[in-house]
Amino acid sequence: MNFELIQKLSSSSLTNTKINVFVKGNIETIKTLTANLGGNFKYSAGDIAVLELPENKIKELALANSIIRMEAHTPHIKT
Repeated sequence: MNFELIQKLSSSSLTNTKINVFVKGNIETIKTLTANLGGNFKYSAGDIAVLELPENKIKELALANSIIRMEAHTPHIKT
């Protein structure tokens, strides 16, 4: 996990708010886990997928053996 994702997960106030996460690993397994955890599988390229997952389910996904790496970044562009 990258630093920003670790910081977010260290917070005691994780909610059902969905965040975008980059996940590296087995794509078919990631699709299944994402659906089981109440998230949305957006797209993938090679072995990297982009998901929308509730904050309080990130740790659960990270514990899966097929997950190699995870990253999340807060958008800095204000619209």
